[in-house]
Amino acid sequence: MQQIRCNSETNGRVTDNRGANSPDGRILLKNAKIIGGFSGTGKSYVGVRYANTLDLDLGSYKYVYDEDPKIPFEARKAMKEYRINPNWPNNYIEAIEKNKPHYDLILVSYCPEIAGLLDYYFSPSPSGWAVLKKRFEERGNNPQFIKILHARFKQEINIPKSKFINVQLGRDEFLEQALIREGLL
Repeated sequence: MQQIRCNSETNGRVTDNRGANSPDGRILLKNAKIIGGFSGTGKSYVGVRYANTLDLDLGSYKYVYDEDPKIPFEARKAMKEYRINPNWPNNYIEAIEKNKPHYDLILVSYCPEIAGLLDYYFSPSPSGWAVLKKRFEERGNNPQFIKILHARFKQEINIPKSKFINVQLGRDEFLEQALIREGLL
């Protein structure tokens, strides 16, 4: 897969880094691998850095955000004012399915509603919470969201096996490194 550099901000939204055009400009159809990963493991980083990858931020589909430019996107996560999108989870499932023909990898957050769509889930290391917590703080997540993530972390290190392949990240390992190790990048 072609590695590229991109300076654009994802702002917690869809990171579209296509690059799958044929010489005559047509988009080549793919059958994307659906890659689940825990928050803070580097899904958005991979989505920006690699061609033919798409990062679909779960929060952008699950919640209705009233855009407030004064509050950075990462700081808005888990604020109580936000309500569940009435189209959830169908809107997320539809976005994943709609984009499968256009990318090699689609990066998503794990949630039970989409477990059946995953090809791989990259679970955090049981000893990796301190590293992840530091990443959350550095990217500006609010304390309430970090508390929610800590509870999810305890659950997601032991997600029951399904049809997807579960790959555990090393304590200090980012998703990019694990995808390379598994031959997916």
